[in-house]
Amino acid sequence: ALIDAANLALKLNQPALAEKYYRAAINLSPQIAELWNSLGVALFEQGQLSAAIDCYQQAIGCSGSRPYPSAQANMAFVMLQQGNYAEGWKAYE
Repeated sequence: ALIDAANLALKLNQPALAEKYYRAAINLSPQIAELWNSLGVALFEQGQLSAAIDCYQQAIGCSGSRPYPSAQANMAFVMLQQGNYAEGWKAYE
């Protein structure tokens, strides 16, 4: 229910509300990479770029040995937006 509410809040352009729901879901299941990635999106939409990168890194870490291209790409886009081209393009690869 928390994830559905968070996803709906994002669709309704209410990223702060989405953040609240994603954080509540993460408190229940902190090992789910998709939650961290989604929280990163909500933070990115609020202009909290460094916090978004932290969430994407957490998502990648939670994914273990399996790659997580969505979080990797999201992190790269934020780095590129920050003007961190060297790391951003490397992360995008």
